[in-house]
Amino acid sequence: MNAPSRSLPAALLCPVLAPVVLALLLLALAAAPALAAPLAYVSNSADNTVSVLDTASQTVAATTGVGALPYGVAVDRTTGTAYVTNQDDGTVSVLDGRTGALTRTIALGGRPFGAAVSPDGSRVYVTNMGDDSVAVIDSATGAVLGRAGVAGGPAGVAVSPDGATLYVARNSGDSLTALDADSLGTLGSLALPDGPLGVAVLPSGTVYVSSLGPITGADPTTVAAVDPSSLGLIATVTVGIGAHDLAASPDGAKVYVSNFFDGTVSVIDTATNTVVTTIDVNPGGNVAGIDLTPSGALAYVANVSGNAVAIIDTADDSLSGVIPVGGQPFAFGTFIGPAASDDPPQVLLVKPADGVAGVDVDRAVTAVFNKALDPASLTSDTFNLKTAEGAPVEAEVTYDAAAFRAKLKPKTHLQSLTGYVATLGTAVTDASGTPLAGPVTWTFTTSARSSGGSCAANPAAGFGLEWALLAGIAVFLGRKRKKAGRVP
Repeated sequence: MNAPSRSLPAALLCPVLAPVVLALLLLALAAAPALAAPLAYVSNSADNTVSVLDTASQTVAATTGVGALPYGVAVDRTTGTAYVTNQDDGTVSVLDGRTGALTRTIALGGRPFGAAVSPDGSRVYVTNMGDDSVAVIDSATGAVLGRAGVAGGPAGVAVSPDGATLYVARNSGDSLTALDADSLGTLGSLALPDGPLGVAVLPSGTVYVSSLGPITGADPTTVAAVDPSSLGLIATVTVGIGAHDLAASPDGAKVYVSNFFDGTVSVIDTATNTVVTTIDVNPGGNVAGIDLTPSGALAYVANVSGNAVAIIDTADDSLSGVIPVGGQPFAFGTFIGPAASDDPPQVLLVKPADGVAGVDVDRAVTAVFNKALDPASLTSDTFNLKTAEGAPVEAEVTYDAAAFRAKLKPKTHLQSLTGYVATLGTAVTDASGTPLAGPVTWTFTTSARSSGGSCAANPAAGFGLEWALLAGIAVFLGRKRKKAGRVP
């Protein structure tokens, strides 16, 4: 049986944007202050801006005006420079990696869609659904070095770990194509069904490709695991409805998949190629771009219909916060930058959260940092827990170097219905010896139970919007009106 048509209804293609477009632009670039890294760059398609997120304070630190209908994002993992594709004016906006300010606009024409940065940061690759091409840009000068024709709606793009190969998802061409990263010559293709869209590559080189499926968004869709040497299919994994973007953990053990039409994230175990967890990020709404912080400790997910970004703690794949951003964020691609090596370490997330009540009495206390710490600086003196009255809690302190996560585990159950204060002192330092800028403290209160306390409220609840308000989504991902596409 033929799949439903993914062509975009003509009535949905243009009128929705006009009432919501805002003309926002950051000025005085030279005076822009450096922000706390790592920064996250979230493209807001409805108001032509990028929300620059401070991942330590979990706030919008800056809002930068870019081109018309920004969609894809790629961040240089060394410098933090961000590249944003603007579909409606055929440009790529370049944002400073320390301030989030606009530094350059590169004209490409067509409808730039996805982007990826080479491992050495020298080149930026941009797919273009308007003219069925992939362009390569010199990151130093902004010059377009070349283009290659890639028919069939080139969408997501990723680079192999050695920088030698590009992988391009061809959305209306139902395939994955491998290109030589230097010559842009075609190395091979693999047929994949239902509109391939996103691409992620593991450290091992294995490629994962999401397929969005019919625009009707009625049935579960799939993610393909692909052998990079043969371009052969390793496995097909059924995920949620409308598999959109993907992000791989730094160790390659898990792949996180945003499912556009059902507002969930599927977590794939790459050893077994099975879904081990499904996270309800935006119930009743839509999610798009997904990326992980440098350590992989946190995942950020763009809530399109909620005008927000949700935060997932990857230690237990639980929702840990929501940051309001601009209108209809997509942030398709790698949108989180590196931690600045010369900045003091900062805390990105604490658990239990500050001020929360009803915490299990056997709960460990954790803190996630933005960069690697000196493990020797984490002791029961520098990371401690006391009752609100000041009585110390005997505990074991450990550090997960891969996730930049410190853990304090009390040696006995905490007292029920009791207030506690957790403290990280300034003797905690990063790997180079730079200390925290100041003490970090947070409080919580235990429950009356011995374990298994009540579930925390879903921090993403309430962000779902009626489908009628999303009628304009088609234009954000659509190809030329005269061409058929598979994107919503």
